[in-house]
Amino acid sequence: MRLPGVLARIEALKAVKRPAFWVTMGVFAAFNTIANFAPGGGSERAGFPDAWRGIIEPAINLGPVFLAALMILLFAPEFRWRTARQNVIDGLSKEQFYWAKVLLLAVLVALFFVTSVVIGTLPFVLDPGGGGGTFVEPMDLNYMLGFVVALLLWSTAGLMISALVRAAGAGLGSALPLFHL
Repeated sequence: MRLPGVLARIEALKAVKRPAFWVTMGVFAAFNTIANFAPGGGSERAGFPDAWRGIIEPAINLGPVFLAALMILLFAPEFRWRTARQNVIDGLSKEQFYWAKVLLLAVLVALFFVTSVVIGTLPFVLDPGGGGGTFVEPMDLNYMLGFVVALLLWSTAGLMISALVRAAGAGLGSALPLFHL
């Protein structure tokens, strides 16, 4: 297995064993499901291709915030728990350790995007409505690209804050002004 595969396996093992990962993903999925199945959303929208903006909109409001918080919760405790030092002792360089975090960031962005699209399209699978024409129009791709860029920006901010602060609570506290809460 090459280095990116090893780094991905290390980060996946650490992430799936953390309750913070499952709780954050579960709450994000719950909020996304509620927003898509609520009256005025989900199955009451027009069919494809007009539905994509409504599918992405609930996720773009909360997804980047949840992802930034998840990056802080997954990365910052590694300094307190000394797993960052242990990875370097076990043979990873500091650069490889940080590349593993960037790889984790990319995987989490893809996971949040896929979760949002799957949950957003469920109302159409369960109750297909009208629509026709193409499945995705160029303007819809702009919405999706904007969502991915927002996820990347916020998760990168969470990664940077957790690398600077090195504590989950303090990292979340210093990220609160960014979240506009």
